[in-house]
Amino acid sequence: MFLNARYVNLFLAELPFQYQRLRDVLVFITQDSFMSTWDLKSGYYHVFLHPSFRKYMGFQVGQLVFRYNVPAFGLSQACFLFTKLMNEPAKALRQRGVPISDYIDDGITAAVTFARCLFNAISSARLLAALGAFLGLPKCNLSPDQLRKWLGFIIDSVNQRFQLSPSRLAKLKQQLQVILQAQHVTARELASLAGRLVPTGPAVLPASLRSRPFFQALKGQLSWDAIFPNQLAVQQAAAFWLENLERFNGRGWWPPPVSIQASVDASGVGFGGVLILPGQVRTPFRGTFSEEFAQASSTAREVAGYLGAARTAFQTHPNALKGASLLITGDSQSAVACINELRSTQPDIHGLLQQLFDLCLEADCSVQARWVPRGQLTEADRISREPDAGDWGLNPILVNAIKARFGVQPILDVFASAVHHVTPNFISKFFEPGCKAVQAMRQDWRDFVPPGQVAWLFPPPALAGQVLAKLALYKIDAILVLRDQRESNERVMLRHRQDAAVSVPFPIPSDLGTGLVPDRFAPSRPDHSPGRIYLSCF
Repeated sequence: MFLNARYVNLFLAELPFQYQRLRDVLVFITQDSFMSTWDLKSGYYHVFLHPSFRKYMGFQVGQLVFRYNVPAFGLSQACFLFTKLMNEPAKALRQRGVPISDYIDDGITAAVTFARCLFNAISSARLLAALGAFLGLPKCNLSPDQLRKWLGFIIDSVNQRFQLSPSRLAKLKQQLQVILQAQHVTARELASLAGRLVPTGPAVLPASLRSRPFFQALKGQLSWDAIFPNQLAVQQAAAFWLENLERFNGRGWWPPPVSIQASVDASGVGFGGVLILPGQVRTPFRGTFSEEFAQASSTAREVAGYLGAARTAFQTHPNALKGASLLITGDSQSAVACINELRSTQPDIHGLLQQLFDLCLEADCSVQARWVPRGQLTEADRISREPDAGDWGLNPILVNAIKARFGVQPILDVFASAVHHVTPNFISKFFEPGCKAVQAMRQDWRDFVPPGQVAWLFPPPALAGQVLAKLALYKIDAILVLRDQRESNERVMLRHRQDAAVSVPFPIPSDLGTGLVPDRFAPSRPDHSPGRIYLSCF
């Protein structure tokens, strides 16, 4: 069946052409359409080679020399020749109103009614037979149906989705089981598995996203048959697919309708954007990059911004996203392609896409991306480039020392950001991924801090007085970090509070040396009373 024609292929020109893709059938297959398929028997054998070329397509067994009269599997131009040949009857059928899509020797047609689809199938079969084609009848499905197998996929026109055929699914699971249990594998085995898994993308959304360990393991393997230890990452990926392949088998033709739009832009500082819901107020959001991530590629920063937009949308409008789509507009074509294709060869972007996919599973939504010119993202660009001068925090060593000094664990950081927060729950200035709310001074802190729990308050110095007034009103327990100015109005206000409500101030030293040990400060504090303030000064 296969001829080693690598030497002959060295002298053949690379002729560019393009296969038709599975999704191309959606041009003429609509909801509830009827479909018919056919398969040519030994497609390449329908084409004769010119006699002068046959001497190059031979092999020897003993003293006998055999020569192919037709293209053999292994000839680099065979696919080009046969695809170009099949384009001609396809054009003739389309000119006569018969829609057709063909992939090498497989073909499909469809129509909105049973009768019209049957007419298309008969017309296609008669034309191909008149041209000398041999149909592989056992593989043909000329009788119209709304559920039809083609190219290893099940096309479901009623539910408008692609699925893997049972036979293809079984072969994949068998290969995964072998890889999972093997102590040693070969590059050929991994390449075969990856070659079967990645093309399932039209029916299995994370096919490329979750196959990266197989390709990583292939790096540096010089021989297809070299045996090397089965890597843990490969086994984990195989286990994941064995567990989830049937779960992810089935992908809709079209994403669900858009319920939220987001304009996003990223800079060297962070990302910013605006969420737009029909008939509702525009919601600006932002996020700050860490110093390390700020050095990442522009595409990685843009994708991080898109992920931040998705997190913010899910956090602020989970009901609107459920069963719908989030449409993200950005000015990076490469980042938009990464989102829509859900794949990237760059490890950092790959990790961000995995987080996005997991978020979509949790939110039961889909994310689409669309490129727009930079001029349409002026607001998002402005937000992304505005550094927040108040976005700073204490060294983690000092934070731990303060918590140990007072013997309490806060559950909410009231003035924080996605970069600087001392508790998982925090309130930020702008909408950011992970924040519980925004604009701390407009929130009732009692909604987030139950009685007996403690908040962490490190406000901007200009808001210190207002924060003390809020504490007197809400009477919540809090660790309060203020400037060490004994003559300030804030310290005067604290001295007028009941002695039982304010602890002895804990000075925060400017030196972060090893002398700062929690046991050095005895936790002398009065009995608890409502609205207790654990005061730290810097």
